[in-house]
Amino acid sequence: MPEYNAVGQSTYYATTCRECAAGCGLIVRTYQGRAIKTEGNPNHPLNLGKTCARGQATLHGLYNPDRVQGPTTADWDAAIQVVADAFTNYKPDEIAFLMGMAPDHLFDLITDLANATGMNAPVRYGALGMFRSPRHVEQSRGNPFWSGGVAFL
Repeated sequence: MPEYNAVGQSTYYATTCRECAAGCGLIVRTYQGRAIKTEGNPNHPLNLGKTCARGQATLHGLYNPDRVQGPTTADWDAAIQVVADAFTNYKPDEIAFLMGMAPDHLFDLITDLANATGMNAPVRYGALGMFRSPRHVEQSRGNPFWSGGVAFL
């Protein structure tokens, strides 16, 4: 237990929620060194003390018994084989990537992969951009799957 925690007293920390790309401000209540509650930070300019269901449920991910407990090792050949196996059931023009608006190197990597294999170019979406509701996605062709961060839809 950290030495600055008094037994029987809670300690509060301001932090950022990482359940989606919004990055809302949180206050985390800890008791004897363990996080026990998260609430929105009323002083944070983005969410002004409010949180969505994902922000409220962050502790479920933290204490999930199925959570990866530490780094895992995998060689490149095994990782590439997992991706290759996932693509064997589809033609290149049947595969699409729907990605967020945050600038990152993953978008460049997926673009290079799409160009090299004949897949469709990746599509970026944002809460204030296109795909504002599930209705728009339902009108599209294909069967979308989500990687996370779409609770706002």
